[in-house]
Amino acid sequence: MNVRRYYASLQATIRNCPFITHWNMEFEEIDLQVGYLKGMLEFIDDSTLHFIEFVEIYGDSCVERPKYKYHSAIRGRRSDNKMGQCTAPSRG
Repeated sequence: MNVRRYYASLQATIRNCPFITHWNMEFEEIDLQVGYLKGMLEFIDDSTLHFIEFVEIYGDSCVERPKYKYHSAIRGRRSDNKMGQCTAPSRG
């Protein structure tokens, strides 16, 4: 898998989700295995989810998100920003 396939798979999942009413997503391919995604999902209950992911793809199916941010707003109330950073597991 490469980062373009990951992006296409994410788009297909969003399109097929009956709970999402509107969405948009930006994609920047840094190289074949690394990319940056930024988007917003709007759900049937009028809540929204804004997200940013810096994605690295390893092998055929290992997707890692060394940096990401998710922010949700529920029916006019904003939640706390959630920001995370994870590191790849040590190998060896």
